[in-house]
Amino acid sequence: MMSMVTPPVALAAYTAASIAECDIMSSSFAAFRFALVGFTLPFMFVFRPELLFLSADGSEVSFWSALAAAGVVVLGIIPLAAGIAGYLRGPLTMGPRAVLLVAAALAFYPGRDLGLGALTFSAVNLAGWAVLAVVVTGQLKMERSSP
Repeated sequence: MMSMVTPPVALAAYTAASIAECDIMSSSFAAFRFALVGFTLPFMFVFRPELLFLSADGSEVSFWSALAAAGVVVLGIIPLAAGIAGYLRGPLTMGPRAVLLVAAALAFYPGRDLGLGALTFSAVNLAGWAVLAVVVTGQLKMERSSP
């Protein structure tokens, strides 16, 4: 399915470009940029097997553990998507976009678990979420200060 939006195949992107009457390669690369978030999903299945209701030691995985893992993944996808798209509550310049991409890498990092029961994340994940919170706070402050 990802071949529909990634060059050189990108049939869906080529079709959209012909409908919109725009450049084929620029639309296929834009589609590829937005599809990058989808490329992270297989890695999340490896790093967070709870998403598939599996565990490394063969024990049962509860619904709440899988839900917590899904929340951890969503908190990593938000900065990745915002960094790629260049928009988070408003347009982003290159600086915040780069910071969000670093936050996404930290949020996805499969570090050592903090041992909080169903919540399986590491201190590195917390650092990524903190960076995301700083960027969102900066965006909110800019929204309030602009006329």
